[in-house]
Amino acid sequence: MKRLLVFLLILAIAGIALANLAGFEQVEIRWQDYTIAIHPVVLAAGFLLFVVVGDIVWRMVALFIASPKRFSAMLRGLRTRKMTNATHKGLLALALNDPKTLQQAIDTLSAKSDIAPISKLLVAVGTQNLNPYAPLPEHIALQYPTLALKANIQHAMNDGQWDNAHNFLQQLQADVPHALWVQSQLFLVAVRQKQWHTARDVLPQLVKMGAYTKTHATQWKAALFTIQALTDTPQGTNTTRSGLLKDALKYDAACLPAMICHVQDLIARKEWRAAAKLIETTWRTSPHPHLGQAYVNARAGDSAADKLARAHALAARNPDHLESALLLAQAALQAGRADDFLATLAPLTQVPTQRVCLLLHAYEHSRSPSSPAAREWLLKSIAAPADAGWAFEHVLAPHWHIVHPITGDVCLPHWHSGIFEGTVMAGTAKLWGTLQAVSLAAEHTPALLLE
Repeated sequence: MKRLLVFLLILAIAGIALANLAGFEQVEIRWQDYTIAIHPVVLAAGFLLFVVVGDIVWRMVALFIASPKRFSAMLRGLRTRKMTNATHKGLLALALNDPKTLQQAIDTLSAKSDIAPISKLLVAVGTQNLNPYAPLPEHIALQYPTLALKANIQHAMNDGQWDNAHNFLQQLQADVPHALWVQSQLFLVAVRQKQWHTARDVLPQLVKMGAYTKTHATQWKAALFTIQALTDTPQGTNTTRSGLLKDALKYDAACLPAMICHVQDLIARKEWRAAAKLIETTWRTSPHPHLGQAYVNARAGDSAADKLARAHALAARNPDHLESALLLAQAALQAGRADDFLATLAPLTQVPTQRVCLLLHAYEHSRSPSSPAAREWLLKSIAAPADAGWAFEHVLAPHWHIVHPITGDVCLPHWHSGIFEGTVMAGTAKLWGTLQAVSLAAEHTPALLLE
Protein backbone atom coordinates (compact mmCIF):
# COMPACT_ATOMS: atom_id res chain seq x y z
CA MET A 1 0.00 0.00 0.00
CA LYS A 2 2.81 2.40 0.85
CA ARG A 3 4.52 1.77 -2.46
CA LEU A 4 1.23 2.38 -4.30
CA LEU A 5 0.72 5.69 -2.53
CA VAL A 6 4.27 6.79 -3.29
CA PHE A 7 3.81 5.83 -6.94
CA LEU A 8 0.51 7.75 -7.17
CA LEU A 9 2.06 10.78 -5.48
CA ILE A 10 4.96 10.80 -7.96
CA LEU A 11 2.48 10.36 -10.82
CA ALA A 12 0.36 13.29 -9.58
CA ILE A 13 3.40 15.56 -9.23
CA ALA A 14 4.57 14.61 -12.69
CA GLY A 15 1.10 15.32 -14.12
CA ILE A 16 1.01 18.75 -12.49
CA ALA A 17 4.47 19.54 -13.84
CA LEU A 18 3.51 18.51 -17.41
CA ALA A 19 0.30 20.55 -17.17
CA ASN A 20 2.30 23.64 -16.17
CA LEU A 21 4.80 23.10 -18.98
CA ALA A 22 1.99 22.71 -21.47
CA GLY A 23 0.43 25.94 -20.25
CA PHE A 24 -2.69 24.38 -18.75
CA GLU A 25 -3.81 26.61 -15.89
CA GLN A 26 -7.10 24.75 -15.50
CA VAL A 27 -8.50 21.42 -16.51
CA GLU A 28 -12.02 21.56 -17.93
CA ILE A 29 -14.35 18.64 -17.40
CA ARG A 30 -17.45 18.61 -19.65
CA TRP A 31 -20.53 16.55 -19.02
CA GLN A 32 -23.63 17.18 -21.14
CA ASP A 33 -24.27 20.92 -20.80
CA TYR A 34 -22.11 21.34 -17.68
CA THR A 35 -18.48 22.50 -17.65
CA ILE A 36 -16.28 22.30 -14.52
CA ALA A 37 -12.89 24.07 -14.37
CA ILE A 38 -10.46 22.53 -11.86
CA HIS A 39 -6.87 23.49 -11.08
CA PRO A 40 -4.42 20.60 -11.69
CA VAL A 41 -3.25 20.64 -8.03
CA VAL A 42 -6.79 20.30 -6.72
CA LEU A 43 -7.46 17.54 -9.22
CA ALA A 44 -4.36 15.62 -8.13
CA ALA A 45 -5.19 16.03 -4.42
CA GLY A 46 -8.73 14.82 -4.99
CA PHE A 47 -7.44 11.83 -6.92
CA LEU A 48 -5.07 10.84 -4.09
CA LEU A 49 -7.79 11.27 -1.44
CA PHE A 50 -10.14 9.11 -3.48
CA VAL A 51 -7.53 6.35 -3.76
CA VAL A 52 -6.69 6.40 -0.01
CA VAL A 53 -10.32 6.43 1.22
CA GLY A 54 -11.28 3.81 -1.34
CA ASP A 55 -8.47 1.54 -0.17
CA ILE A 56 -9.48 1.87 3.52
CA VAL A 57 -13.15 1.16 2.77
CA TRP A 58 -12.24 -1.79 0.58
CA ARG A 59 -10.01 -3.30 3.30
CA MET A 60 -12.71 -2.88 6.01
CA VAL A 61 -15.39 -4.43 3.78
CA ALA A 62 -13.09 -7.30 2.87
CA LEU A 63 -12.22 -7.87 6.55
CA PHE A 64 -15.88 -7.84 7.57
CA ILE A 65 -16.80 -10.36 4.85
CA ALA A 66 -13.82 -12.63 5.59
CA SER A 67 -14.03 -12.56 9.44
CA PRO A 68 -16.64 -10.52 11.36
CA LYS A 69 -14.84 -11.37 14.65
CA ARG A 70 -11.60 -9.83 13.47
CA PHE A 71 -13.53 -6.78 12.30
CA SER A 72 -15.05 -6.36 15.82
CA ALA A 73 -11.62 -6.85 17.38
CA MET A 74 -10.24 -4.09 15.18
CA LEU A 75 -12.94 -1.66 16.35
CA ARG A 76 -12.27 -2.57 19.99
CA GLY A 77 -8.59 -1.95 19.39
CA LEU A 78 -9.30 1.59 18.19
CA ARG A 79 -11.36 2.27 21.34
CA THR A 80 -8.75 0.67 23.61
CA ARG A 81 -6.09 2.88 22.07
CA LYS A 82 -8.16 5.92 23.08
CA MET A 83 -8.50 4.60 26.65
CA THR A 84 -4.77 3.80 26.77
CA ASN A 85 -3.88 7.32 25.63
CA ALA A 86 -6.19 8.75 28.33
CA THR A 87 -4.55 6.51 30.94
CA HIS A 88 -1.04 7.58 29.90
CA LYS A 89 -2.11 11.21 29.97
CA GLY A 90 -3.66 10.78 33.43
CA LEU A 91 -0.62 9.04 34.88
CA LEU A 92 1.63 11.80 33.58
CA ALA A 93 -0.70 14.48 34.98
CA LEU A 94 -0.74 12.71 38.35
CA ALA A 95 3.06 12.62 38.43
CA LEU A 96 3.35 16.29 37.40
CA ASN A 97 0.51 17.42 39.71
CA ASP A 98 -1.54 18.81 36.83
CA PRO A 99 -5.14 18.76 38.15
CA LYS A 100 -6.80 20.02 34.95
CA THR A 101 -5.33 17.33 32.68
CA LEU A 102 -5.86 14.69 35.37
CA GLN A 103 -9.54 15.61 35.61
CA GLN A 104 -9.94 15.34 31.83
CA ALA A 105 -8.40 11.86 31.84
CA ILE A 106 -10.61 10.76 34.74
CA ASP A 107 -13.73 12.04 32.98
CA THR A 108 -12.79 10.05 29.85
CA LEU A 109 -12.12 6.84 31.77
CA SER A 110 -15.00 7.09 34.27
CA ALA A 111 -17.56 7.07 31.47
CA LYS A 112 -16.72 3.43 30.63
CA SER A 113 -16.93 0.42 32.93
CA ASP A 114 -14.98 -2.13 30.87
CA ILE A 115 -11.53 -0.56 31.09
CA ALA A 116 -8.15 -1.97 32.04
CA PRO A 117 -7.29 -2.41 35.77
CA ILE A 118 -4.56 0.23 35.57
CA SER A 119 -7.15 2.69 34.25
CA LYS A 120 -9.51 1.85 37.13
CA LEU A 121 -6.68 2.36 39.60
CA LEU A 122 -5.84 5.71 38.02
CA VAL A 123 -9.47 6.85 38.38
CA ALA A 124 -9.54 5.77 42.03
CA VAL A 125 -6.22 7.33 43.03
CA GLY A 126 -6.68 10.41 40.85
CA THR A 127 -10.17 11.09 42.24
CA GLN A 128 -8.92 10.99 45.82
CA ASN A 129 -5.90 13.08 44.87
CA LEU A 130 -8.09 15.84 43.44
CA ASN A 131 -10.74 15.62 46.18
CA PRO A 132 -10.22 13.18 49.05
CA TYR A 133 -13.93 13.33 49.91
CA ALA A 134 -15.31 12.75 46.39
CA PRO A 135 -17.20 9.44 45.95
CA LEU A 136 -15.66 6.91 43.57
CA PRO A 137 -17.59 5.64 40.51
CA GLU A 138 -19.48 2.47 41.47
CA HIS A 139 -17.59 0.15 39.13
CA ILE A 140 -14.29 1.54 40.42
CA ALA A 141 -15.35 1.13 44.07
CA LEU A 142 -16.27 -2.51 43.45
CA GLN A 143 -12.91 -3.17 41.80
CA TYR A 144 -10.94 -1.45 44.60
CA PRO A 145 -12.88 -1.79 47.90
CA THR A 146 -9.82 -0.70 49.90
CA LEU A 147 -9.73 2.69 48.22
CA ALA A 148 -13.50 3.01 48.58
CA LEU A 149 -13.16 2.30 52.30
CA LYS A 150 -10.42 4.92 52.52
CA ALA A 151 -12.80 7.45 50.95
CA ASN A 152 -15.44 6.56 53.55
CA ILE A 153 -12.90 7.12 56.31
CA GLN A 154 -12.02 10.55 54.98
CA HIS A 155 -15.74 11.42 54.64
CA ALA A 156 -16.33 10.46 58.28
CA MET A 157 -13.30 12.39 59.53
CA ASN A 158 -14.28 15.45 57.52
CA ASP A 159 -17.75 15.36 59.13
CA GLY A 160 -16.33 14.82 62.61
CA GLN A 161 -17.87 11.34 62.87
CA TRP A 162 -14.93 9.83 64.74
CA ASP A 163 -16.76 6.65 65.80
CA ASN A 164 -17.61 5.82 62.19
CA ALA A 165 -14.07 6.65 61.11
CA HIS A 166 -12.71 4.31 63.79
CA ASN A 167 -14.98 1.47 62.62
CA PHE A 168 -13.96 1.95 58.98
CA LEU A 169 -10.29 2.03 60.00
CA GLN A 170 -10.65 -1.28 61.83
CA GLN A 171 -12.12 -2.82 58.67
CA LEU A 172 -9.30 -1.39 56.59
CA GLN A 173 -6.72 -2.57 59.12
CA ALA A 174 -7.97 -6.13 58.64
CA ASP A 175 -7.20 -5.85 54.89
CA VAL A 176 -3.89 -3.95 55.13
CA PRO A 177 -2.61 -4.32 58.72
CA HIS A 178 0.87 -2.97 57.96
CA ALA A 179 -0.15 0.16 56.05
CA LEU A 180 1.44 3.32 57.48
CA TRP A 181 -1.53 5.48 56.48
CA VAL A 182 -3.93 3.25 58.43
CA GLN A 183 -1.83 3.34 61.60
CA SER A 184 -1.39 7.12 61.32
CA GLN A 185 -5.13 7.66 60.98
CA LEU A 186 -5.82 5.27 63.87
CA PHE A 187 -3.54 7.43 66.01
CA LEU A 188 -5.29 10.63 64.90
CA VAL A 189 -8.79 9.22 65.48
CA ALA A 190 -7.80 7.88 68.91
CA VAL A 191 -6.55 11.34 69.90
CA ARG A 192 -9.71 13.05 68.61
CA GLN A 193 -11.84 10.50 70.51
CA LYS A 194 -9.73 11.07 73.64
CA GLN A 195 -8.87 7.37 73.75
CA TRP A 196 -5.42 7.96 75.19
CA HIS A 197 -4.63 4.31 75.89
CA THR A 198 -5.40 3.38 72.27
CA ALA A 199 -3.22 6.22 71.00
CA ARG A 200 -0.30 5.06 73.16
CA ASP A 201 -0.74 1.48 71.90
CA VAL A 202 -0.46 2.64 68.26
CA LEU A 203 2.88 4.41 68.84
CA PRO A 204 5.07 1.24 68.76
CA GLN A 205 3.60 0.36 65.34
CA LEU A 206 4.43 3.82 64.03
CA VAL A 207 7.99 3.43 65.30
CA LYS A 208 8.35 0.06 63.53
CA MET A 209 7.10 1.58 60.28
CA GLY A 210 9.57 4.45 60.54
CA ALA A 211 7.00 7.22 61.01
CA TYR A 212 8.49 8.19 64.40
CA THR A 213 11.85 7.69 66.02
CA LYS A 214 12.02 6.20 69.51
CA THR A 215 12.80 9.64 70.93
CA HIS A 216 9.82 11.15 69.16
CA ALA A 217 7.60 8.32 70.40
CA THR A 218 8.61 8.92 74.02
CA GLN A 219 7.82 12.63 73.59
CA TRP A 220 4.42 11.64 72.26
CA LYS A 221 3.81 9.34 75.22
CA ALA A 222 4.62 12.20 77.59
CA ALA A 223 2.28 14.51 75.68
CA LEU A 224 -0.53 11.92 75.78
CA PHE A 225 -0.18 11.47 79.56
CA THR A 226 -0.18 15.27 79.95
CA ILE A 227 -3.27 15.86 77.84
CA GLN A 228 -5.04 13.02 79.69
CA ALA A 229 -4.20 14.71 82.99
CA LEU A 230 -5.52 18.03 81.70
CA THR A 231 -8.76 16.77 80.20
CA ASP A 232 -9.77 13.86 82.45
CA THR A 233 -8.81 15.05 85.93
CA PRO A 234 -9.30 18.33 87.85
CA GLN A 235 -6.44 20.45 89.12
CA GLY A 236 -5.34 20.11 92.72
CA THR A 237 -4.79 17.11 94.95
CA ASN A 238 -6.19 14.44 92.63
CA THR A 239 -3.83 11.47 92.83
CA THR A 240 -4.75 10.25 89.32
CA ARG A 241 -3.74 13.59 87.80
CA SER A 242 -0.50 13.60 89.80
CA GLY A 243 0.31 10.06 88.66
CA LEU A 244 -0.33 10.91 85.00
CA LEU A 245 1.92 13.96 85.19
CA LYS A 246 4.69 11.95 86.85
CA ASP A 247 4.37 9.33 84.10
CA ALA A 248 4.69 12.11 81.50
CA LEU A 249 7.85 13.46 83.14
CA LYS A 250 9.23 9.92 83.46
CA TYR A 251 9.06 9.51 79.68
CA ASP A 252 10.21 13.04 78.88
CA ALA A 253 11.66 15.17 81.67
CA ALA A 254 11.74 18.14 79.26
CA CYS A 255 7.98 18.05 78.63
CA LEU A 256 7.22 21.68 79.50
CA PRO A 257 3.38 21.41 79.71
CA ALA A 258 3.66 18.48 82.12
CA MET A 259 6.22 20.39 84.18
CA ILE A 260 4.01 23.49 84.39
CA CYS A 261 0.98 21.47 85.49
CA HIS A 262 3.05 19.50 88.02
CA VAL A 263 4.46 22.69 89.51
CA GLN A 264 0.96 24.20 89.74
CA ASP A 265 -0.25 21.11 91.61
CA LEU A 266 2.72 21.21 94.00
CA ILE A 267 2.02 24.86 94.81
CA ALA A 268 -1.69 24.08 95.29
CA ARG A 269 -0.64 21.44 97.82
CA LYS A 270 1.75 24.00 99.41
CA GLU A 271 4.83 21.97 98.57
CA TRP A 272 6.87 25.08 97.87
CA ARG A 273 10.37 23.61 98.16
CA ALA A 274 9.73 20.83 95.64
CA ALA A 275 8.09 23.29 93.23
CA ALA A 276 10.96 25.79 93.54
CA LYS A 277 13.57 23.11 92.86
CA LEU A 278 11.77 21.98 89.70
CA ILE A 279 11.33 25.55 88.47
CA GLU A 280 15.00 26.38 89.00
CA THR A 281 16.05 23.28 87.09
CA THR A 282 13.63 23.87 84.22
CA TRP A 283 14.45 27.59 83.92
CA ARG A 284 17.99 26.78 82.79
CA THR A 285 16.74 25.19 79.56
CA SER A 286 13.05 26.09 79.06
CA PRO A 287 12.01 29.37 80.71
CA HIS A 288 8.27 29.96 80.70
CA PRO A 289 6.26 32.91 82.13
CA HIS A 290 4.02 30.57 84.14
CA LEU A 291 7.03 29.08 85.88
CA GLY A 292 8.49 32.53 86.57
CA GLN A 293 5.28 33.89 88.04
CA ALA A 294 4.80 30.75 90.13
CA TYR A 295 8.33 31.09 91.51
CA VAL A 296 7.96 34.79 92.36
CA ASN A 297 4.41 34.75 93.75
CA ALA A 298 4.22 31.33 95.42
CA ARG A 299 4.54 32.63 99.00
CA ALA A 300 1.53 34.69 100.00
CA GLY A 301 2.29 37.80 102.00
CA ASP A 302 5.78 38.41 100.64
CA SER A 303 6.73 42.02 99.95
CA ALA A 304 7.43 43.34 96.47
CA ALA A 305 11.12 43.61 97.39
CA ASP A 306 11.22 39.93 98.34
CA LYS A 307 9.56 39.04 95.03
CA LEU A 308 12.12 41.12 93.15
CA ALA A 309 14.95 39.35 94.95
CA ARG A 310 13.53 35.95 93.98
CA ALA A 311 13.09 37.15 90.38
CA HIS A 312 16.80 38.07 90.31
CA ALA A 313 17.72 34.67 91.73
CA LEU A 314 15.72 32.83 89.08
CA ALA A 315 16.82 35.07 86.19
CA ALA A 316 20.46 34.48 87.12
CA ARG A 317 20.04 30.84 86.08
CA ASN A 318 19.41 31.92 82.47
CA PRO A 319 20.37 35.60 82.29
CA ASP A 320 20.40 36.01 78.50
CA HIS A 321 16.90 34.69 77.85
CA LEU A 322 13.98 36.96 76.96
CA GLU A 323 11.78 35.45 79.69
CA SER A 324 14.35 36.36 82.34
CA ALA A 325 14.37 40.00 81.22
CA LEU A 326 10.57 40.21 81.20
CA LEU A 327 10.31 38.54 84.61
CA LEU A 328 12.79 41.04 86.09
CA ALA A 329 10.99 43.97 84.43
CA GLN A 330 7.62 43.00 85.85
CA ALA A 331 9.00 42.37 89.32
CA ALA A 332 10.81 45.74 89.26
CA LEU A 333 7.60 47.47 88.13
CA GLN A 334 5.63 45.91 91.01
CA ALA A 335 8.36 46.91 93.44
CA GLY A 336 8.33 50.53 92.20
CA ARG A 337 11.93 50.36 90.97
CA ALA A 338 11.48 52.51 87.84
CA ASP A 339 15.21 52.78 87.07
CA ASP A 340 15.69 49.01 87.18
CA PHE A 341 12.53 48.53 85.12
CA LEU A 342 13.62 50.90 82.35
CA ALA A 343 17.19 49.58 82.32
CA THR A 344 15.97 46.01 81.93
CA LEU A 345 13.61 46.83 79.04
CA ALA A 346 15.97 49.27 77.27
CA PRO A 347 17.55 46.62 74.98
CA LEU A 348 14.07 45.36 74.03
CA THR A 349 12.54 48.68 72.99
CA GLN A 350 14.35 48.83 69.63
CA VAL A 351 11.78 46.40 68.19
CA PRO A 352 9.12 46.32 70.93
CA THR A 353 6.97 43.20 71.03
CA GLN A 354 3.50 42.80 72.50
CA ARG A 355 4.61 42.00 76.04
CA VAL A 356 7.20 44.79 76.07
CA CYS A 357 4.57 47.30 74.92
CA LEU A 358 2.13 46.12 77.58
CA LEU A 359 4.73 46.42 80.33
CA LEU A 360 5.61 49.96 79.19
CA HIS A 361 1.90 50.79 79.06
CA ALA A 362 1.51 49.56 82.65
CA TYR A 363 4.51 51.68 83.71
CA GLU A 364 3.19 54.87 82.08
CA HIS A 365 -0.31 54.17 83.40
CA SER A 366 1.05 53.84 86.96
CA ARG A 367 2.67 57.26 86.60
CA SER A 368 -0.38 58.96 85.09
CA PRO A 369 -3.58 57.07 84.10
CA SER A 370 -4.43 59.69 81.46
CA SER A 371 -0.93 59.90 80.04
CA PRO A 372 -0.69 60.04 76.22
CA ALA A 373 2.35 57.76 76.46
CA ALA A 374 0.24 55.09 78.19
CA ARG A 375 -2.33 55.18 75.41
CA GLU A 376 0.42 55.17 72.78
CA TRP A 377 2.04 52.02 74.19
CA LEU A 378 -1.33 50.31 74.44
CA LEU A 379 -2.04 51.07 70.78
CA LYS A 380 1.44 49.90 69.79
CA SER A 381 0.82 46.57 71.51
CA ILE A 382 -2.04 45.83 69.10
CA ALA A 383 0.20 46.01 66.02
CA ALA A 384 3.39 44.76 67.70
CA PRO A 385 4.69 41.29 66.79
CA ALA A 386 3.69 38.43 69.04
CA ASP A 387 6.46 37.16 71.26
CA ALA A 388 4.96 34.34 73.33
CA GLY A 389 2.85 31.30 72.56
CA TRP A 390 2.81 27.65 71.56
CA ALA A 391 4.29 27.32 68.08
CA PHE A 392 2.66 24.78 65.81
CA GLU A 393 3.67 24.56 62.14
CA HIS A 394 3.58 28.21 60.98
CA VAL A 395 0.96 29.03 63.66
CA LEU A 396 1.34 30.59 67.12
CA ALA A 397 -1.51 29.66 69.48
CA PRO A 398 -2.25 30.79 73.06
CA HIS A 399 -2.97 27.28 74.35
CA TRP A 400 -1.06 24.02 74.32
CA HIS A 401 -2.69 21.01 72.68
CA ILE A 402 -1.61 18.03 70.59
CA VAL A 403 -4.14 18.84 67.84
CA HIS A 404 -3.26 21.59 65.36
CA PRO A 405 -5.76 24.43 65.90
CA ILE A 406 -6.27 24.99 62.14
CA THR A 407 -5.57 21.76 60.22
CA GLY A 408 -6.73 19.32 62.90
CA ASP A 409 -3.63 17.14 62.50
CA VAL A 410 -1.82 15.71 65.51
CA CYS A 411 1.43 17.50 66.30
CA LEU A 412 3.69 18.49 69.19
CA PRO A 413 4.00 22.27 69.61
CA HIS A 414 6.87 23.95 71.43
CA TRP A 415 6.95 27.08 73.55
CA HIS A 416 8.16 30.08 71.57
CA SER A 417 9.62 33.24 73.10
CA GLY A 418 10.56 36.07 70.78
CA ILE A 419 9.23 37.50 67.52
CA PHE A 420 7.22 34.89 65.61
CA GLU A 421 7.14 34.80 61.80
CA GLY A 422 3.82 33.22 60.83
CA THR A 423 0.11 33.19 61.64
CA VAL A 424 -0.77 34.36 65.15
CA MET A 425 -4.11 33.16 66.49
CA ALA A 426 -6.47 35.32 68.50
CA GLY A 427 -5.73 35.36 72.22
CA THR A 428 -1.96 35.07 71.92
CA ALA A 429 -1.45 38.68 73.05
CA LYS A 430 -3.10 38.06 76.43
CA LEU A 431 -0.63 38.69 79.28
CA TRP A 432 -1.42 38.35 82.99
CA GLY A 433 -4.95 39.64 82.52
CA THR A 434 -3.93 42.89 80.81
CA LEU A 435 -5.82 42.17 77.58
CA GLN A 436 -8.98 40.13 77.09
CA ALA A 437 -8.15 36.96 75.16
CA VAL A 438 -10.36 35.19 72.67
CA SER A 439 -10.58 31.48 73.47
CA LEU A 440 -10.18 28.74 70.92
CA ALA A 441 -12.72 25.97 70.41
CA ALA A 442 -13.46 24.02 73.61
CA GLU A 443 -11.71 20.86 72.46
CA HIS A 444 -8.50 22.82 71.82
CA THR A 445 -8.35 24.76 75.12
CA PRO A 446 -7.07 22.98 78.19
CA ALA A 447 -6.45 25.58 80.87
CA LEU A 448 -2.74 25.99 80.35
CA LEU A 449 -0.71 29.14 79.60
CA LEU A 450 -1.24 32.89 79.50
CA GLU A 451 -4.25 32.89 81.78
